[in-house]
Amino acid sequence: MLRVEKFSDGIAINGDSTSKEVLQEIKSHLGEEQVHLIVTDPPYGNVVPEDWDRWTGDQKSFADWLLSWTRTYSDLLVPNGAMYVWGGYGTPGFRPFYEYYARVENETSLKVSNLITWSKRRAY
Repeated sequence: MLRVEKFSDGIAINGDSTSKEVLQEIKSHLGEEQVHLIVTDPPYGNVVPEDWDRWTGDQKSFADWLLSWTRTYSDLLVPNGAMYVWGGYGTPGFRPFYEYYARVENETSLKVSNLITWSKRRAY
């Protein structure tokens, strides 16, 4: 389920916002406006034992999926806007975030400026 909350200086969207229908709904909330910041936390792909994190394809197809919605969202950003994408290391033999990270500058309008890491209990 998608939740949209409007603020005086932006909107917050919580839910699976990668489907074409949901992307259209997001665009309808924005109209012609662009945003300064997008923060996403997509599934990492087979890292946690939850249905929402299951991916049955290969690493390339997962990276392709990440790039598909990244392209769409990057079009919503103002020039020099920022997009944060949380990602995980993956598991041995399946590390799609590294492939995504390596391709993002070549296949989108975004430029990678930094990696943010933290130590947390469930880090893999």
